[in-house]
Amino acid sequence: MRAGVAAAPSAVQIGILLRRCRVPAPVTAHSQAVSRLAICTALALEKKGFLLDIPLLQSAALLHDICRPAGHTHPQKAALLLEEMGFEQIARLVACHHGAGLAPSPLGEEQILFWADKRVQGTTLVSIKDRFEKSAVKCTTPEAKAAHRHQLALALAIENEIMQILEEEPL
Repeated sequence: MRAGVAAAPSAVQIGILLRRCRVPAPVTAHSQAVSRLAICTALALEKKGFLLDIPLLQSAALLHDICRPAGHTHPQKAALLLEEMGFEQIARLVACHHGAGLAPSPLGEEQILFWADKRVQGTTLVSIKDRFEKSAVKCTTPEAKAAHRHQLALALAIENEIMQILEEEPL
């Protein structure tokens, strides 16, 4: 991290980034919903003994789609932008919010962000099954179908781990 740059941007910096990147209002609303779910989940996990960096998770959730108009490469483009600004830890989380290089455990901020993003469609909380059934039609190539299956399996594995820790049934 560069000297003088905080691990997580302030609310003002987040607002400036959203405007600078011309993030559409529906994408901002989605990111806020993802952030709420991620924070609630992290707080529940903390009660079970998990130590998580909640400000880092919140910032990453709010910024994970700042380059969404760029299409499928938006996680990498957003991560590069955040890295250039000195927010390396947030960049790391944002880079893997589509599951690239992500393992289901150990459970950490990356997994919670990935899972929360998959549980929120628009601003609505949905089941993993429903989310992936709706998005399957967009996958027309063998590569896209394989990536979709990988993301589904990863999301279900992370959800299973979260629910086991919280001693709840998956939705």
